[in-house]
Amino acid sequence: MRADGRDRQEYDRRYARENSARIVARVRAWRAAHPERTRRWARERARKVAPMRRAYFIAYRAANRMRTAEYVRRYRDQHKKEIAFRVARWARENVARRVQSSVRRRARKFGNGGSHTLAEWVDKCALLGNVCFYCGEAKPLTRDHKVPLTRGGSDDIENIIPACRSCNTRKGTLTAQEFLARKAA
Repeated sequence: MRADGRDRQEYDRRYARENSARIVARVRAWRAAHPERTRRWARERARKVAPMRRAYFIAYRAANRMRTAEYVRRYRDQHKKEIAFRVARWARENVARRVQSSVRRRARKFGNGGSHTLAEWVDKCALLGNVCFYCGEAKPLTRDHKVPLTRGGSDDIENIIPACRSCNTRKGTLTAQEFLARKAA
C-alpha cells in the first residue's frame, strides 16, 4: 500500500462499482426503516448546503450577468417562432392549469387570502353534479366566488361554486344570495 492511500481509494471505487445495486438497496431499506432520522439528516444537510449553494449562484450570476442576459436575448430573438409555438402548444394542452394559474394570480392581486387547488375544484364540480349552480344546465363551468373577491371574499374552495359563463357574468359583483334573490324576483 502506498503512503498517500491511493490503493485504498482505488479499492473503494472498485467495491462501489461492483456492489452498487446491493449498496443502494441497503441504503433504501435503512431510510425506509428510519424515516424521521432520514428527514432530520436531510434538513440538516439542506441548512448547511443552502448558504453555500446560494453564494455560488450569486457569484456566478454576478460574474456572468451580461453574458447570460445577452445569450437569453439573442436566443429569444433567433427562436421567436419556436418559442411562440411551444408556449401555444403548452397552453392548448394545459387549459385547466393555465386557468388555475390566472385565477390564483387574480386572487393574489386582491389579497383576501385563501387558495384552492385544481383537484379541489374538480372535486367540487363533481360533488355538485357538473352543472351550473344557478341555472342547473350542464354547460362548461367557471369558478364563481359566493362572496366576490372585490367585496372581500377569499379564494378558498368553500367560497367557490361552479357556474356557467353567462350566469357568472350576469352575477357580476353580487353575492350568491343577492343574485339568487334578484333572479327569483
